Amino acid sequence: MENFNDLCLGCMKNNGGEHRCRYCGYSDDYVQSAPLLPLRTWLEDRYLIGKAVEQNGEGVTYIGWDNVLKAPVRIREFLPLSIASRTEGSLSVLPNPGSEYYFNDYLASFQSLARGLARMRELPSLFPVYDIFEANGTAYYVSEHVENITLSNFLKRNGDMLSWDQAKTVMMPVLSTVSSLHDADICHGGISPETLLVCRDGKIRLSGFGIPEVRTARSELEPELFSGFAAAEQYGADERVTPKADVYAFGAVLYRTLVGVCPPDAPSRISDDRLMVPSKIAQALPEAVIQALTQSLQIMPSERMSGADKFRMLLTGSQTVARMRSSEISRKEGGNMQEWNNTPPRRKKKNNNVAYAVCALVITVALALILLVVFFLKTGDGSGDDVSSAPTVSNVSTTESTANTSSRNNQIFNNMVPDIEKAKYADVLEQYGADFNIVIASAEYSSDFAKGTILTQSPAKDTLLYEKDRGDDGKYTITITMSLGSQTTTMPNLSGRTEEEAIIELLKKGFDISNVEVQERYAPDVAYKAIVDTEPAAGTKNVDKNSKIIIYIQNTPPVNSNSTSSDTQ
Repeated sequence: MENFNDLCLGCMKNNGGEHRCRYCGYSDDYVQSAPLLPLRTWLEDRYLIGKAVEQNGEGVTYIGWDNVLKAPVRIREFLPLSIASRTEGSLSVLPNPGSEYYFNDYLASFQSLARGLARMRELPSLFPVYDIFEANGTAYYVSEHVENITLSNFLKRNGDMLSWDQAKTVMMPVLSTVSSLHDADICHGGISPETLLVCRDGKIRLSGFGIPEVRTARSELEPELFSGFAAAEQYGADERVTPKADVYAFGAVLYRTLVGVCPPDAPSRISDDRLMVPSKIAQALPEAVIQALTQSLQIMPSERMSGADKFRMLLTGSQTVARMRSSEISRKEGGNMQEWNNTPPRRKKKNNNVAYAVCALVITVALALILLVVFFLKTGDGSGDDVSSAPTVSNVSTTESTANTSSRNNQIFNNMVPDIEKAKYADVLEQYGADFNIVIASAEYSSDFAKGTILTQSPAKDTLLYEKDRGDDGKYTITITMSLGSQTTTMPNLSGRTEEEAIIELLKKGFDISNVEVQERYAPDVAYKAIVDTEPAAGTKNVDKNSKIIIYIQNTPPVNSNSTSSDTQ
C-alpha cells in the first residue's frame, strides 16, 4: 500500500507530503467541510476524494485518485443543495422534506446523463467517463483527468483574443464533439469560457455537464447560466435546453475568442440587439465566419441555425450551406446582427467573391499564425494555474520590410537550430531546454522509432537564429512531431487475472481502454471473476492498439458444499 499522505489533494501528484504543493500551490490548511465530501474520503474502496474543483446547483466535481489505475481522476457527485443536504459528520445525502420526488427524478436524469457521456467517451473533446456508481444515497461518475486551465484564463494570458486561424485549430474539434453529442440527444446548456478547458496535451475539452434543470432559470435547482453565453430561451419559464442553445453559446464563445470581449447577456439583447465588432477585426475574418456568427447569435431560437453540424459546415465555408443560407442572410441584412464593423450592412456585389479570395490570399501571406500550446510548468501561488504553467499562443508576426527592421532584430544569434530529429524527447529537454521551448505540435505512431522519439522538427536543423525570433521568455521555439511507438503490439496473456489487473496490463501495452468490453462466460476450472479468455487471443501479434478488446470473465461463484448439504436436510 502506497503512502497516500504523499499525494497532494489539489493536483494528486506525489509531492512527498509537502505542506504547500510545489506543483499547484495547494496548502494543507485548506478546509473542505460539509456539504462537500471531506478530504481523503474513500469511495468504493477505490477513489480518494481531493479538493472540489467545480460546483453548481446540480452537484460537485472533485479531483480524485483512482487506486486501481494509479492516476488522478475527476469525480462528479450529484449534490443538489436546493433540494437536499449533507450534515456534518455524515456522508449520506438526504432530500429535503417535500423534495423527495424532485430529488429522485433529477437523480435519474443525472445517471442517464452519465451513461450517455460514457457511451460517447471516444469523442476527442470530452473527459472520458469510465465508471458510474451509487453510494451515500446519491450517484457518482468518474472520468479521466488532464491538467488544464479554463479558456477564460488562457485568453487573458494570450492577449485576450485569437485570430481565426489560431482559433479554428482548437475550436473546430470541440464543435464536432458538440455535434456528435446532439446526435445522441445530449445537450450541454452551459458552454462558456469557464467550461471549456485548455488541457496540457493541447486539446480543448468540454467540462461542466449538467442535467437540463440546472440550465434553465425556472426550476427547483439553483440555475447555472453563464452571462453572455446562455441563450435567451434559457431564461424563460417552460423552455427545455435544445441544440439551438448550444449553438448560441458556442457562437458567443467564438465571438469572445475572436473579438476579445464577452457578448452582452441575452436578456439585454432582446431590447437592444446590437453586437459590435471592431472593423479591423471584421475585415480580417472570412465571410463564412461572419455568416456563421450572425446565424448562431440570433436572439430568437426560430431564427437561429438548428444544430452544431450546420454551424460547423458554415464555419468551414461549405458551398452547400452557403447556398442554403444565402437568401435568409440577405433577407436579414437590414435587421439584427449587422453592426459588425459599425458600417452599413454588406450588399451583394458582382465581384465580391473575387474580392474575398484576394483578401484571404493577402491575409494568409501577411500573417504567420501559429498556435503554440506548451506543457504546464510548476506553479506556486496556490491557484493551481500560475502564468508559468499556462499554454501560450505566439504573437501574430507580420511581414516586415528591410527598411523598417531594426539592426538588433537582424542580429544573428550565436547559434543555429540544433538537429534533434530521432533523439529522445527527454534528452532534448535536458540538453537544449535552457535556450529552446520544445513544443509538441502533434504525435503519431511509428513502427521504426520508439515512443518518445522526435520524428520531425521545425525549423529545420542549421536554420540561422535571429534575435527577433526570441520569445518573451528569451527562448526560441522548436515544434516537433513525437513518436507514439508502434501502433500494433502482441496481445498479452490475461488468463487468471482480475479485471483491474487486466486493465492495468492493457494500459501498459498502450491499448485504449475505452475500447475494452467485458463479457461474462462460464469456465469450470477458472476462479470466480477471473479472466477466462480474450479476443484477440493471448499471443496474437500485430494487434492495433486502438482495436476493440473483449475480456471474458468467469461469472459463476463457487458452490458452498456445507450450506448445500444443510439445505437439503
